[in-house]
This record gives sequence, structure tokens and C-alpha cells, in this order.
Amino acid sequence: YRYRLYHQTGRSACYCNTIQEAPLVSVIIRKIQERYLCQANLDRLRKALEKEQSRNKPKPRDLARIRKEIDRLSSKIDQAEDTILDAPTKLRPGLYRKLEELIEERKRLVAELDALSRHEHSVKDSQAEIDRAIDALKNLGEALNKAKPEDTKQLLASIVTKIELFYEKEETNNGRQSSTFTNGIIYVRPDASGGWET
Repeated sequence: YRYRLYHQTGRSACYCNTIQEAPLVSVIIRKIQERYLCQANLDRLRKALEKEQSRNKPKPRDLARIRKEIDRLSSKIDQAEDTILDAPTKLRPGLYRKLEELIEERKRLVAELDALSRHEHSVKDSQAEIDRAIDALKNLGEALNKAKPEDTKQLLASIVTKIELFYEKEETNNGRQSSTFTNGIIYVRPDASGGWET
């Protein structure tokens, strides 16, 4: 840690401001939970994730349009097969080529329909994944309390950029200076938000 006053003025201004780590970490975790893991923010996160999913979700009319096109092509293919049998021999090569084009187009549409259907099912699975993620965030504080100290420090270091602590100075009866912690500011990474006072 860096003590700003000590670095600016040296030992003469240092009053040995101390605070125990465990209560400080506990407050930081609580403030992160209050700020980011409150129900309103979790609901906002859920809506944003669901909105993102719905943008990628296949539209029911797209699926219906593809099914209708597959049915239309299947009907044409059936008619073309009958037509080829009745057609003169010299016309058959061209009719076979056209039939092959129709069959290939139908195969392409069936593959597209399968992909869209799989994607639709994966969106449903994604909803369950969103639910699991939100539940995990709700239990973050509990998990942090049970975590090893080094894991907690690593996680907090990925969120918090710095913490400023403020003390009130008092002179004791024997003429020495005493420091009492009053408040602090937690600065989080820019992609998380600005700082807030504790």
C-alpha cells in the first residue's frame, strides 16, 4: 500500500494510520454487493442479457417461411419427377439439371431450418444459463466470505483500483498523535463505475 502523506512529507507527518484488513475487506465486499448486486441491478443485467438473446433469436415467421418454401420445393420436385418420365428423351438432360437444382435448394433450406431450430433451442438453454449466472452473483458475498484470503484479494484486485482511507487526528494526554479511521473512497475499474464513499 502507499501512504500519500508519508511519500509527500516524510516521517515527520506520518501518524501510523492503521486499519485491520479483515473488516476493511468485509466492507469492500459489502459495498460491492450493495452497489452492483442489488436486485434492481441484477434485474437490469437480466434484461440486458435477454435483450441480447432476443436479437439473435430466429423469428417464428422466418421458420414458417422456410418450412413453406421447403414444402413448395418438395411439391415441385415431385411434379418434376413425373414430368421427366413423360418428357421426350432429348429434353431429359435439361430437366434432370433443373431437378438437381431444386433438390440442392431444398437441401440448403432444410439445413438452414435445422440450424435455426437448434439455435432456438440453444436460446432456451441460454435462459437457464442466465438464471444460473444471476444466482451465482447473488451468492457472491457468501462465496467470498468462504474463499481463501489470496483468492479474495485477487478478485478484489480485478475490481478495485485503489482505496483512499481518511483518519481523524487527535492528540492524546501524553502529547502523542492518535489516528481514528473516519471514512474511505473505493475506486473501481472504469468499466465497473466511478468511486463511491463508504
